[in-house]
Amino acid sequence: MRNVRRTAHMLILILILAAMVWAVPRALAQKQTTFCASWVINAERAMHILSVKKGYFKAEGLEVKYVRGYGSGDAFKRVGAGSCDIAETAGGAVVLGRAKGIPAKLVAMQSHKFEETLFFFAGSGINSPKDLEGKRVTGGPKAASNTLMFPLFAKANNIDLSKVGIIYMSPGAKAASLAAGKVDALASYHRSRPRLDKASKQVGKDIKMMVYADYGVDLYSGGITASDATIANKGEFVIGFLRGLFRGMAESLKDPEGTIDLFMNEHGGSRAFSIRTLKLVQDFWFDRYYKKEGLGHVNEKKMADTIRLTLGARGVKGSLSPGDVMDNRFIDQVPRKWRFPKS
Repeated sequence: MRNVRRTAHMLILILILAAMVWAVPRALAQKQTTFCASWVINAERAMHILSVKKGYFKAEGLEVKYVRGYGSGDAFKRVGAGSCDIAETAGGAVVLGRAKGIPAKLVAMQSHKFEETLFFFAGSGINSPKDLEGKRVTGGPKAASNTLMFPLFAKANNIDLSKVGIIYMSPGAKAASLAAGKVDALASYHRSRPRLDKASKQVGKDIKMMVYADYGVDLYSGGITASDATIANKGEFVIGFLRGLFRGMAESLKDPEGTIDLFMNEHGGSRAFSIRTLKLVQDFWFDRYYKKEGLGHVNEKKMADTIRLTLGARGVKGSLSPGDVMDNRFIDQVPRKWRFPKS
């Protein structure tokens, strides 16, 4: 009997040890992943934080470290160089970066409608695009997508860029510079509207705007990029990341208030301001192709237009095909319930 008990105890011990050995690789299997944003981690990216906090990335075997960026141009360089596993990058910055030989491309679109917007005060003398001639305009840093895309708006509206004073500055200084009269207009994403409304109230002026998409420039706004090496060798990783991301995006559409509550637990800020910002961002996730193709999928014709106009506006020689800057193989494997969250 004693031998039977001893044997039973040994079997239990072996099973416990086996379970521990099995659990270790499972824990190690969580791939450490660096996700580079194009700018600071704020309410505009609350849906990404939701995917982290709710474990949607972990469910795909990913331990995501989400870090701030310093402009789309910089984020695209970093993902191409391998310092980011995956990055959030404006579509125009992808086109320009690829034209320079940076080995990375879009694996999903996030903001399908072109979100670039020009903001200015009423009474500034700006009533049409041509009125920008003789004015001072900032898009932020030289490498920022807002700066890179302004020539595209200028070309579409017959603005003589030689007559526009382009001012470079940090993104955080743009609103204050407009309020102080250091610039006459600023280019930014439409999601900046709450921040600029606040600045306009402080100086007792009304903010006006021109959304590029309403002035002949309805192109792709921003998406998710990965390096050519990652796309070629780590397809399952890309699919897993996109599954976690778009699951969070879909949930944030259904519950923007809850999404912001999660975000504020870590980052703070004004709840009302943050909810409004997130909803403005979400408005630009949808374009005329959504009902057929869903979120994330990059339409080749629209991408071709984005390439042609972006390169033309910047005076870049050579040509790129949609396949040079995008790859839909991974987003098309994300479940439809997360890619078609809106009826």
